[in-house]
Amino acid sequence: MTKLQDIADYLGVAPSTVSKGLNGANDISEDLRQQIIETAVEMGYVTKKMRREKHRKLAILFENMPYESKGDDGYAFTLGFKQLAQKSNWTVETMSITPEMQSERKFDAFMLRHGLSGAFLVGFGADDIWLAQLRSSRTPAVIFGPVVSGPRVASISIDPGSMFGALLANLTAQGHTQIAYFSGQKNHPDHDVLREAFQRACQKAGLNPSQCPVALDVTHPSCAEDYVNTYIDRGVTAIICHDDSIAEGIYAECELLGYKIPDDLSVIGYGDCALCTSISPMLTSIRMDASIIGKSAYNTLEGLLAHLPVAQVLLRPSIIIRQSTGISKNA
Repeated sequence: MTKLQDIADYLGVAPSTVSKGLNGANDISEDLRQQIIETAVEMGYVTKKMRREKHRKLAILFENMPYESKGDDGYAFTLGFKQLAQKSNWTVETMSITPEMQSERKFDAFMLRHGLSGAFLVGFGADDIWLAQLRSSRTPAVIFGPVVSGPRVASISIDPGSMFGALLANLTAQGHTQIAYFSGQKNHPDHDVLREAFQRACQKAGLNPSQCPVALDVTHPSCAEDYVNTYIDRGVTAIICHDDSIAEGIYAECELLGYKIPDDLSVIGYGDCALCTSISPMLTSIRMDASIIGKSAYNTLEGLLAHLPVAQVLLRPSIIIRQSTGISKNA
């Protein structure tokens, strides 16, 4: 087990200086403090405070997502995670993380500095600095969304096979045989996984792959204008979107071109955000209960803390049927 003296010897400073750096004393420079923390992380040091049974602290780290109020997108993640964590006597802190914070301090150093034993990350994107660091981090972490591989990290995501399977079963039952999928960012790590899952689901449903196109790199609602008219002319009667906001773009384009939803085109979103019930007709969407995700994240993080080799957890979503889907006009 790494001791203060080991860190002091490595840096050529006194053990008391190392102690000051790890405990937030004000009489050493910030540069030296950061050097001490990063060295402690690299050497696998765990503070006495973190080793004490009564000091058991985890974090939920949010980026670009409000979480404090009941109506916030991140609130239910927090609720589910805390419900299980508190039963095991863990204290849970919630924090907002910015790209600037990730640039200033490495993930492991941030965790050690705040006395955190593990974290659940929500709202982080594939290009975030900390995601690359998680591949070799020493601190257990669970991330919702992007798939990250590493010995101390696990990802939680929606099972794309069950999602597209359920969607296509619903749509084909309504007579839809030509169904399109609007994908997200082409460089997103899950992009190819989702595209391939959609294509496999089409084959299993007995649909002609050539009649089920995939629109690549649809990243903004305005992208709908590049596809809607062309797809409807080709016979497409339903479009599945990777995000609810993209579906809103389809609504706008259909209104502009004189098409009616769902008479001319059925539309499905993903995320089941507040938008789904505020637009007309209300949007059918894919929902994954955030409180269940939070509970799954805690269970997964608990496994990582016990050194279980967890890599990825896939959850089965629900389809919330609303008025944007209906019988195909070609049925």
